Amino acid sequence: MGYWDADYQIKHTDVSAMFRMTPQKGVDPVECAAAIAGESSTATWTVVWTDL
Repeated sequence: MGYWDADYQIKHTDVSAMFRMTPQKGVDPVECAAAIAGESSTATWTVVWTDL
């Protein structure tokens, strides 16, 4: 599993956050969401990639 799973079911113990995104023209919305998820969980000091 990568940083983002569209089928994930939220548990009552999870902490959730909502982000608004507007992908630039030509950017896949799923890639954009995966990048946001990766950034919010690891920050800019580490390499982020997706398995999409």
